[in-house]
Amino acid sequence: MPNNFVSRVFVLLSVSSLCTIVGSQTSFAAVAPTSASLTTASGVGLAYAVTGLSSEFVIVARDIYGRAQPSPGSDNLSVSFSGPATTVTPVLAFVGAGVWAVTYTIPAASAGHYSVSVSVNGAAIAGSPFSLKAVGALDTNALKSVAFGPGLIGAEAGRPGTLTVQGRNAAGVNVSVGGSTFSAELLRYADNAVTTVTSTDNGDGRYTLRYNLTVAGRYRLTVRSDGVPTNDSPWNISITPGAASKRSRRFTDVVENLRVAGELWGFLIEQRDEFGNLATSLTSVFTVNLTFPPSADPSLARTVFNGVYPARDGVPDGIYAAFVQPLAPGNYQVRVYVHPVGQAAALIDNGFFNLTLARAPAPLVQRVEMSAVAAEVVVTFDRETDAPAAGCAALVSTGGRSLGSGAACDWNAAADQLTIRLGSGAALSAGDNITFLGTIGAKDKNSLFVTSSHRVVSLAQAQLVAPPQINSCGATSLLLSAAASSGGAGQPLNFSWAVSPADSSPLAALVAAAADSTLLVPAGNMSNGQAYTFSVTVRNVDGYSSTASRTVTKVDDTQRPTVSIVNPAPLATFAYKPTTLQGSVSFSACASDRQLAFAWTSSPALPGLATNGRDLFLPAYTMQAGVSYVLSLRASLLAPPHSSSTSTIAVNVAASAPQARIAGGSRQVAVTDAVRLDASASVDRDVGNSTDALTFTWTCREQQGNGTSGCIDGNSGGLLVLPPTAVVDLPPNTFATGRRYSLAVTVTKAPLSDEASVTLSVTTGAPPLVAISPLGVRAVNPRCAMPAGRLHSIFRTRSSSSSTRLTHTHTHTLFMGQTTGESALGSSPYRNCGIRRVCVCVCTCVRV
Repeated sequence: MPNNFVSRVFVLLSVSSLCTIVGSQTSFAAVAPTSASLTTASGVGLAYAVTGLSSEFVIVARDIYGRAQPSPGSDNLSVSFSGPATTVTPVLAFVGAGVWAVTYTIPAASAGHYSVSVSVNGAAIAGSPFSLKAVGALDTNALKSVAFGPGLIGAEAGRPGTLTVQGRNAAGVNVSVGGSTFSAELLRYADNAVTTVTSTDNGDGRYTLRYNLTVAGRYRLTVRSDGVPTNDSPWNISITPGAASKRSRRFTDVVENLRVAGELWGFLIEQRDEFGNLATSLTSVFTVNLTFPPSADPSLARTVFNGVYPARDGVPDGIYAAFVQPLAPGNYQVRVYVHPVGQAAALIDNGFFNLTLARAPAPLVQRVEMSAVAAEVVVTFDRETDAPAAGCAALVSTGGRSLGSGAACDWNAAADQLTIRLGSGAALSAGDNITFLGTIGAKDKNSLFVTSSHRVVSLAQAQLVAPPQINSCGATSLLLSAAASSGGAGQPLNFSWAVSPADSSPLAALVAAAADSTLLVPAGNMSNGQAYTFSVTVRNVDGYSSTASRTVTKVDDTQRPTVSIVNPAPLATFAYKPTTLQGSVSFSACASDRQLAFAWTSSPALPGLATNGRDLFLPAYTMQAGVSYVLSLRASLLAPPHSSSTSTIAVNVAASAPQARIAGGSRQVAVTDAVRLDASASVDRDVGNSTDALTFTWTCREQQGNGTSGCIDGNSGGLLVLPPTAVVDLPPNTFATGRRYSLAVTVTKAPLSDEASVTLSVTTGAPPLVAISPLGVRAVNPRCAMPAGRLHSIFRTRSSSSSTRLTHTHTHTLFMGQTTGESALGSSPYRNCGIRRVCVCVCTCVRV
């Protein structure tokens, strides 16, 4: 063993030559004395060192108030080493803010355990002396050693967690010999409980650590050697619960003798492993076994429902809910079993208990009501019944009061309401009694049966008749009648009246005092233009009541006209359509002067309109597409007092889809012809047939049998791509002879679009030229000389030397305008008639 020694260094803190001061401060304010008990030392070099290499730790000097000393001060700070080496010389340097850096070097070949003492003015600081381990440069170094293995993640409760420490020297090189000791400290976060295990030296520089924890939860794992943590300590690990065991427990008590046979009841089960940890995996199987009473009815010795399921809706994981619904009353023994995987079933903790099930009470009759017209009796129960399918005679007794010929008893879908439909000659009435014969019980429950008697009560039904309005010019009073009210069961009904608003004292007093089935209100008690809501409440001797209400308006008896716009509101239209708004005027019976002036206004404004008539005509394109307008019609008396009224209507002008058109139609073309695809006649009707806002997309498909394919450009040999323009010119030989092509254009005004298409039949030679030209008819009457909707055939023959077969009929629609002098037919060349054949133009006259 090396000789022990003490090497001590005293530092006179007032001697500035021994201190290093950080910063430019040259003078210090007076400070309180340094406190040994509040001065601390820390750092790796206070517990661990490598021989031959410099090590370091720090001392923080604090005054008696716990404040860091701002300057070296005048205290004696002492650091001493005791251990195998003969000389260890520490060097202290003041860093600032009370911090002293202490550096030292343990001589080579002086490895071992040392004691480090730190004192101030002869008094040991907190924690002094400190234990220091010095190792050789080639020895195992805890700071460089590393740990690995599944135990760094965690383990299952009651199962070992294993990790391995690879010893490394100061240079970080694996050590291949043993001789050191490592320990693992496991701190449980829930309660700060600590478990410590020591390593097994494998003799090859590796050390095995095994822990076995039975309490599930989160832990902090720290691996140390002689108190020094390894390179990557600490780790957070999880100890998970094991499989469910018989330590699972039922923790919801069942109150005996208060359960009812046939009712669903249940309890909760905590899934716990063999160490009592709450298991959250929800993979276990639990069963509930019941021993049925020996006296149980065999038909009832069963359960309608029996199951155990993971609980949800805010219940923590690991909790199961068990539900059981036995039908037979009596005393039961209940056992709850867990079925661990690979093990025999086991009775869980608190899993055996006795249970008594009583018969369920009979359904409770809540009311027995006679309908207002005495045609049926409705019996309402407090819950669902077994709804026996039996005649009325098996269900109820009426004490000799006949239910009538053809009487029937029906249940509602919920089986909690029985309707007794009275037959002809029925003598049962409100006030009579009905007795139930013990044949009605609760649904799916072993309950008692209904045997009670109940008085048949009558339902009151209020009915109130009144005109919707009165006018003082023609009526002097208002009559309201509730005489048609019913439900008195042969006894007089009581009537009470109310009105809102009661805006005059005579009216309020009159209504409050009314107690008859009718109420007569003088018109003078009501205000002109006011709407009143009159209510009558009808009550019968059984305490049942019903209320009916009617609203009556006293029409203003001035000269003011009432104007309205009769079009459907809101009105939907398009910008290209002319729109007519029609006004209507009515007068009160008191009106004598009926000469009116009209004025239309619009928001947003529509300038340049003739707005002084009762009706308003809006030509096409007066309103803009996509804009909503509010138009108002005001009608005013020409004579004083110029009374007036106003009506408004919302007009929504929707955007319309464009119209796609391709000039020339379907036709035959020669393979050597240049082809023009012209969709420039397509229009945007929202802006007066303009094409400015339109985009064009062309597609070409070659017709092949029953299908189509993309078109091949005969000139380039590639796929034919058509430009996005209104007019597309294609050079000769674009199309192949003997083929048929479908060319379509999609005309878009986002987000709306329209499509048109033509078919081109390609021939080798040029087909004959056929033209449709005017036949001398130039003027077209706006009323359409050719009757609208009828077909008119115009024939033109072109002779040639061969073929007499007619192959195409061309159909055109003639849109007849409102101006004369337009041609009914345009002059356009057509090549779709064969040689020596007749081309027929079938024309339809349409008024626009």
